[in-house]
Amino acid sequence: MDKEFIETCMSKRTKEIEPSVIEITNPIVIENLANSHNTLSNYFLNGAKSIVNTDTPLLAILLGYFSMEQKTYQLLAKKGLKVTSHVCGIMGLSRVINRKYLATALSKAYDNRLEVNYLGNIKTIETDKIRAETFIDKTVVPFINEVNQILKQSQ
Repeated sequence: MDKEFIETCMSKRTKEIEPSVIEITNPIVIENLANSHNTLSNYFLNGAKSIVNTDTPLLAILLGYFSMEQKTYQLLAKKGLKVTSHVCGIMGLSRVINRKYLATALSKAYDNRLEVNYLGNIKTIETDKIRAETFIDKTVVPFINEVNQILKQSQ
C-alpha cells in the first residue's frame, strides 16, 4: 500500500458535510422537487417490475427500494424539505409526517436492499423471482399507494 492510499482511504479525516435536509419555501421549487421525486419513484418502480422476470430478479429489490425512497422524498418535499439521506427520509416519515409504520416499512425495505446489495443471498432464479415479486407486491406497491393517499389528502 502506498502513502496516498493510506492517507486517502485508511486515515481518519475531518470533513465538513452539508446538512442532509434543507428547508425550502419557494412553492415552485417545492413543486418541481416533488414532481422530480415522483418521476424517479415511478421510473424505479417500472424498472423493478420489468426486471423481475429476467435472470437477475433480485435487482428488482434494489429498484423497488429506490422507488420507495424517492416517494418518501416526494412526500417530504411537499412539506418543504429537500432530503438527501435515507436515514433522514426514514426519520422524516416518523417525525415530520407522523407515520411510524411507513418509516418502519422503509427501514425494513432498506435492510432487504442491503442484503441483496452486499450479501447477495442469491438462491435459484425461480426462488429469487418469487422473493422479488413478493417484495414488490407486498412492500413496495402498498407503500407507494399509501404515500399517494397521504399526498392526495394533503392537497
